[in-house]
Amino acid sequence: MKFFSSIQVLLFIFISILSTSCLKDYTEGEQSTENQLISNFINANYPGATATSTGLYYIETVAGTGDTAKYGYEAIFSYTAYKVADPTKIVDTDDQDLADSLGISGQTLYMIAGPAKVVVDSTGFYAAGVCEGLQKMREGGCAVMVMPGSLVFGDFTPYIFKVTLIKVIEDSKAFEEEQINNYFTNNSIYTSNNTLMTFADSTDSSYNFTGLYLFDRSNEGGDSIEEGDTVSLTYSMSLIPYYDQSTGLNVPERSIYSDVSFSFKVGYSNDFPANSDGFAGAVECMTDGESAKVIIPYHWGFGSTIVFDSTSTRWIIPQNSTLLLKLNILDRKSGS
Repeated sequence: MKFFSSIQVLLFIFISILSTSCLKDYTEGEQSTENQLISNFINANYPGATATSTGLYYIETVAGTGDTAKYGYEAIFSYTAYKVADPTKIVDTDDQDLADSLGISGQTLYMIAGPAKVVVDSTGFYAAGVCEGLQKMREGGCAVMVMPGSLVFGDFTPYIFKVTLIKVIEDSKAFEEEQINNYFTNNSIYTSNNTLMTFADSTDSSYNFTGLYLFDRSNEGGDSIEEGDTVSLTYSMSLIPYYDQSTGLNVPERSIYSDVSFSFKVGYSNDFPANSDGFAGAVECMTDGESAKVIIPYHWGFGSTIVFDSTSTRWIIPQNSTLLLKLNILDRKSGS
């Protein structure tokens, strides 16, 4: 057995202490630089503003008059983001036209355009500081939020977010029901009994899956699709439009994917999007060769999970999103 000499042990301890000390000095240096950046910006632009215990500076620029975005509620808001080190350069925004004009469309965190929709908690938005700030806002309000990197990406890069709170959602299910009914009314979607489709007209126990909305169906009558079958299809996926007259919210349908070819074994796939119960359930409600549109309520979609694009790691489906699918069944191979 080989033993280390006393000198070797002492040398190892000395190097360890030195390394730890250097790392601490480096971290403290970055922290000091960040603090100075924030302090200079606040003093120059919002003198007198004070920080919360987490380091967030919240500056209200327009007082809202609607509901308050409480913890656990949902909020729909627009935003632009800047780094404190360069406060004139936009680095993220929900405004697609603005992102295009600045050449940052491929760099924004959300792949879809339009206002962000999040659950107001510490994980609902990539910048936890924004969710903290939202809880100080009311519908219709605008604010500037200056925050340390620990409230964004966990580093020492401080950010500025300019936020407009458009809509507060206390009851996610009630809001979704309202939006589904709006979609059917605005697009004149009727049931097979020639009555205007409503939220109550979801698939029932006569189908293989309950709680979905299938419409604009064509080429029905082929072989039924069952669990265990291998199905080839194409799909397009969008987010259902949002509309709320009281707040002026009017967000059109937003496309996520178009005409994607996909093959999976029904009931046995964990691949996106078949890992959504509603996607597999919708396919089971169809027949070989059929085409249809499907609305999937969020609890049959991806629920409170934020879905990221597998190649870019950008956000593609926010929490509690109602999905609109266009499905074309190309081929079915029996699993029996």
